Amino acid sequence: MIKFKGFRSAWLSLLSNVDDDYDSEILHKFKSTSGGFIVNATPVFAYQNILEQSDYDKITHNNAVEKTNKVHLTYCKKIKDAPGKYHVTSRADGFFSINIRNSKKVIEVEEILLPMGVCQYCIRELFPNFLPPLGKDIKKCNELANNFSFADFVHESLALSNIAFDEGGVLNKFIGERDWSQFSRDLRAKHNWNCEDCGVNLFKYKQYLHVHHLNHSHYWNTPANCKVLCISCHAEQENHSHMKNQKQYKLYKELLNSKNIMSDS
Repeated sequence: MIKFKGFRSAWLSLLSNVDDDYDSEILHKFKSTSGGFIVNATPVFAYQNILEQSDYDKITHNNAVEKTNKVHLTYCKKIKDAPGKYHVTSRADGFFSINIRNSKKVIEVEEILLPMGVCQYCIRELFPNFLPPLGKDIKKCNELANNFSFADFVHESLALSNIAFDEGGVLNKFIGERDWSQFSRDLRAKHNWNCEDCGVNLFKYKQYLHVHHLNHSHYWNTPANCKVLCISCHAEQENHSHMKNQKQYKLYKELLNSKNIMSDS
């Protein structure tokens, strides 16, 4: 039996730690004006978190997203047609906790995290022109849905910005796999080489301007999960104090003290 251990995501604390179970008929009460689910002013996702033992045993690293249950963005047709208990969570890193059921009994196990794809009915309701028509180009539909970024959906006002095509119209690989150096440079340039926390401009000293991952996972290279910070502000982030012992950090502090660059802090 394979146990998937996903990211212990900071999204849980960032998004108010919503984690609860509801009957399907209650879910429609959480549908917001923008279409997504909102619980206690927090964006959430809904899914059925019980998986049969026989189905779980067939899962591999290559087929997990296809074999697991689908995650719902809104109160869609599929929820109406499949009543029952749904787990609601604010987790937004693409991995969701599940319980295994064997002979109609839920097995008590340590938290198992599985990567899950998005319900295509939800995508069609919220983004009518995004997927090919029903019954056409099924492979493309699955590819688009399985590469959906939950973090971008939450943080960028329901934007599907993680989906990118090359010049030939072919879907690129999962955004977390794209070239990090180019992504980092593009994001820092987008912010005009300014630290988002202290405001210092490091156009002339680009090596001291970093890109910080909010959920502490370097696999999620999306604007929704990244923040542009100078090395000083970066070192103040949770679990980053070790950076203060680095030579680059000390050189940056010397540069600040020389007043060759100015910070708002």
